[in-house]
Amino acid sequence: MHDIDKERIGDLCELMSIQVAPRDLSGSLYIGLEHIASGRFVRAGGGVAADVGSSKFRFNEGDVLYSKLRPYLDKAILADADGICTTELLVLRPKGGVDSRFLVGILHGRTFIDYAMSGVTGVQHPRTSWNWISSFQVPRLKPLERRRIGDVLWTLQRAVSISERKKAVLEELTSAFLTKLMAGSSPDLDTSMLGGAGAQVEASA
Repeated sequence: MHDIDKERIGDLCELMSIQVAPRDLSGSLYIGLEHIASGRFVRAGGGVAADVGSSKFRFNEGDVLYSKLRPYLDKAILADADGICTTELLVLRPKGGVDSRFLVGILHGRTFIDYAMSGVTGVQHPRTSWNWISSFQVPRLKPLERRRIGDVLWTLQRAVSISERKKAVLEELTSAFLTKLMAGSSPDLDTSMLGGAGAQVEASA
């Protein structure tokens, strides 16, 4: 078996450490750790720069934001807009020929998470570092291969998102059904509406 040609994370992207004062970009998007859900490729929310203090990192749309705090929480997203973020996030800018979706996918891999954890410092607030994770090795691929992998990963993430939204809608319907029942009302017993609820979620995704 021949050896697989590899390259480092540091060959795929560069660390951007542009610090800014939130007051200078008061209307900008702000992303903190609380706006990133474990295992997801996109943010779960966002704030406004005017509402935060102290220096933050600036990022651009297409950058990858990776949480160095507690790597086991698996927090990394693809920025969907320009903005600023907490300094607990590393701003990684893909180099030419590197698909952002491919890069963020690598950061969510169990092998990478284990590697990041093996280099943490601090007991109460364990953090990894760019110096450590930049040496993580991945198979060397052509730009087209990275893009195709990015397509697959993005499709899978979209499916996960739809499933989660369907679950939330069905939980709301269950709660409403039981509330009506306990109030003495006659709840709708037509289960055909459940399929319609799922279709609505998919159409809005």
